Amino acid sequence: MSDDNSPTDSGSTGAPQGAGQAIEAAPYRDRVDPKVADQTTASSAQSLSIDGLRDLSALSKLQVREFTHTGATQMQATSNAITQMAAAGAKAASYILDGGN
Repeated sequence: MSDDNSPTDSGSTGAPQGAGQAIEAAPYRDRVDPKVADQTTASSAQSLSIDGLRDLSALSKLQVREFTHTGATQMQATSNAITQMAAAGAKAASYILDGGN
C-alpha cells in the first residue's frame, strides 16, 4: 500500500504536492463519518445530489434577499412620492379655500 500523502517526497522541487492538478470535490458519502453513512444516507445522497441542491438553495436565498431589498426600496420611493403629492394637494386646497390669499 503506497502512502500518497507522505510529508516527504524524494525529488521534491519545493512546489506543493499535486501542483498543477485540478482539485476534485469529494462526493457526499466520502465526507460523512462512516459510522453515520449507512446505506440509507449514501443512497439518498446519490439520488438527491445533495451538493447540487445545497448550491441551488444558497442561490435562491440570495435572490429572495435581493428581491425583498428591491421591493422595500421601491415601496419607500412610492411612499415618498405619495406623501409629496398629498402635501402638494393640501397646499393647493388651502390656497383655494383661502380665496387665493
